[in-house]
Amino acid sequence: MKTKIHNLFGIVIFLFSVVLFLPSLAKAATEISGTISTNTVWTAENSPYVINGNLTISASTTLTIEPGVVVKFRYSFSKLDVYGVLQANGTNENKIYFTSYKDDTVGGDTNADGNTSSPLPKDWRQIIIYPGASANFDYVILRYGGNYTSNCWDYACFGAINNKGNLNLTNSEVSANYQYGIYQTAGTS
Repeated sequence: MKTKIHNLFGIVIFLFSVVLFLPSLAKAATEISGTISTNTVWTAENSPYVINGNLTISASTTLTIEPGVVVKFRYSFSKLDVYGVLQANGTNENKIYFTSYKDDTVGGDTNADGNTSSPLPKDWRQIIIYPGASANFDYVILRYGGNYTSNCWDYACFGAINNKGNLNLTNSEVSANYQYGIYQTAGTS
C-alpha cells in the first residue's frame, strides 16, 4: 500500500512539473544564422528568433515576418543582410521587434540572466538593404543597433541602412541605436 501511494505521489509531482514548465519550453528561442535561400515565414509561435552571428536573405528569396514576432541579435557583430525581400508587417496590437538579445521587455529573458544585463545602443550591428533588394516595415520597432568596428563612416553606426535598395517604413519606430537610426546611400525610401 505504501508503495502505491509513493508511486501515485511521484506521478502527481511529474504531471505538475510538466504543466508548470511546458509553457516555458514552448517559448524557447529559435536560433538562426547563415543564409535563407528559400521563401520562409517566421511565426509568433516560434518567436523569439535569435540571429546568432550574421543572417543573409539571398536574392529572389522572401523572408516574411508575421505580426508579434520578436527578432533578437545575440552579438554586437550580428546583422541582417537583405539581398532579396524582407516583409515585416506587424499591426498596432502586435508589433514586430528587432532588438538586443539583452532586451527582456519583449520575447522574455532570452539570455537567461535575470536582470543582470540591460539592452544598450550598439548591442548589434544593423539591417542592410542591398541593390535590388527591398524591405517593408510596418508597425516595427527597431532598437539598440548601430555597433561599429572602426568608425561611423563605414556605415555601421546605423540601425538600418538602405544601400541602393528599396526601404518602406511606415507606422514604425527606430530608436536607441548608437548614433543614427537609418542611413540611405541611394535607392528609394
